Amino acid sequence: MLPTRCLRLQLDKACHQLFGPGGLQHDPAALSAGIAIVRKVLQENASASPHGWRTHEIYSLALKEKAPEGFESVVRTHNGQAKPPHLEHPVRSKTFLKEILAHMRGYKDVKIVREVRETATSSSSSSSSRHQHATFAWKLVDKSKLPKPRAPIVRPVSLGVPLGIHEDFSHLNKRRQRARQEKIVRGILKLKEEKKAAQVLASSKAAEASSP
Repeated sequence: MLPTRCLRLQLDKACHQLFGPGGLQHDPAALSAGIAIVRKVLQENASASPHGWRTHEIYSLALKEKAPEGFESVVRTHNGQAKPPHLEHPVRSKTFLKEILAHMRGYKDVKIVREVRETATSSSSSSSSRHQHATFAWKLVDKSKLPKPRAPIVRPVSLGVPLGIHEDFSHLNKRRQRARQEKIVRGILKLKEEKKAAQVLASSKAAEASSP
C-alpha cells in the first residue's frame, strides 16, 4: 500500500532532521575544511578580481586545492539520491559551497556586493558589442576597516545593593514595604555621607603631605 500524503510529509520531515537538507547528513569536518579552503583561495586571488567572485568561480578555484590529508566525508545519500559530484573534496558541490559562504558571511569574512560586468555579444553582421549587466558577487571583508566594538561600560555597584534594594518586597504589606524602602533610602544617604567625608579627609591628608 502506498503511503498517504500525510505520512509522506512526516517521513520527509524526519529525513530532513536526521540527514539535513536534501537527505544528506551534516558534515562538520567538511564544513571546517571547506571554510579554510575558500578563505585561502579568496585571499590568494583577491588582486585578480577586485570586484568579487561569482559562486561558480569560487567553486572552480576551491576544487583546484587538494583536500586535507586523511579527509573523508561522512555524507551518505538517502533514498537513492545522487551523490555530490566531488564527494572526496571538502567543497563537494555548489550547494555545499553556498552553505560554506553563508557561514563565512556570518563570521564577516565575506560579503555580497553588486557589480556591473561586461560581456561580449555578437550580432548578425559578425560584429561584436559590449553588453553591461548587473550581478552579485562574493568579496572578502577587510576586517581592519570594520568599526571596533564599543568598550563595555563598567558601572559602579549601587550603594543600595548591599542594603537589599533589589530584593522582592511584594510579600510584605503596604506599610512594611514603605518602611523597608525608607530604611534603604536612609542607609544609602548615610553611605553617601560617609563616602563624601572619607574623600574630604583623604584630600586634606594629601594636601598636608604635599605642603612643605
